[in-house]
Amino acid sequence: MWVVVLSTITVGVYAWFWWYFINRELRDLGSARGSAELGDNPTVSALAVSLGSLILVPPFVSLANGTKRIEAAQRISGEREPINGWIVLVLTVLWVFGITLFIPLVFGYIQSELNKVWRNPQLTEPLNPALPHPGAQPPVYATEAHTTATAAQLPDADAAAQPAPATTPTQAAADAASGWYPDPWSQSRLRYWDGQAWTGHTAD
Repeated sequence: MWVVVLSTITVGVYAWFWWYFINRELRDLGSARGSAELGDNPTVSALAVSLGSLILVPPFVSLANGTKRIEAAQRISGEREPINGWIVLVLTVLWVFGITLFIPLVFGYIQSELNKVWRNPQLTEPLNPALPHPGAQPPVYATEAHTTATAAQLPDADAAAQPAPATTPTQAAADAASGWYPDPWSQSRLRYWDGQAWTGHTAD
């Protein structure tokens, strides 16, 4: 996992930003689903694992709370095999005491469990019915070829008068090309659709 590699190379600095972003994504998911279990202040979470490390306790409290949030997100998304808090604890102990050569394997495990949420088929469609599914619009960073193809498919005036065939969300998902789209959980940013499911990659 890249989070393990980059956190090791940067001596933990990358992990501070990673922890902020995953907590922000959980907050947005919780907001979209009307759940208060997924946290509401990712900045505090990031401060707990960065500046909070000076007094030792905050990082572990934040890690425990983050694990609970991921477990709640998995439950919301219908995941049947939730994150195991004991594995998080063991990997954290092994990391802190240098048994894993201070390589934070626990971050890789947490990220792999969070990926289950974003890859869950139940979350490949907008959480808000008012938001368009990726299949209903071109990617923000569409290629020229895709743009040309889209334009060529526009109906003429006569065809526009005819009622359009109904398209189910599943069909829309199948037709959606991979690319960056408005994030269905937070329209102020973009999220990458890999052609089959939302990924954990976002861009402001």
